[in-house]
Amino acid sequence: NRDRIVLPTGYRVEPGWFAYDVKADKWLDLQPKGGGRTTDQNASCVTYDTVNDVVILISRRVDPRGMFVYDCSTKAWLNEKPIALPAKFGGSTAFYDPINNAHYYYQAYDSHPKGKFWLYRYRRRKP
Repeated sequence: NRDRIVLPTGYRVEPGWFAYDVKADKWLDLQPKGGGRTTDQNASCVTYDTVNDVVILISRRVDPRGMFVYDCSTKAWLNEKPIALPAKFGGSTAFYDPINNAHYYYQAYDSHPKGKFWLYRYRRRKP
């Protein structure tokens, strides 16, 4: 929707959110309202939900752990506290499917043959 690539920072550096605008060929500092949300390298997932125009961040190792939702239209985090993850959630590979409006997370450490898929569907809360 926005022709951008979103890049969170924060592992051993100051938390930040940046986007590369493909059409303008430049980097943008998103400076989200509600503070920075950090990532933790390979234990994080970031997906863009084209239906709801939100970015979903999952952080498993850096406190606060959990799921955060960034609203691209208001440039703000929608939740101060993280949404709790399932007890054995370990998704570190993720993609978003706009046809089914679903975020898919795959967990298989070191190519373990018994990997798991987790599915999450974001819905905007009614005011």
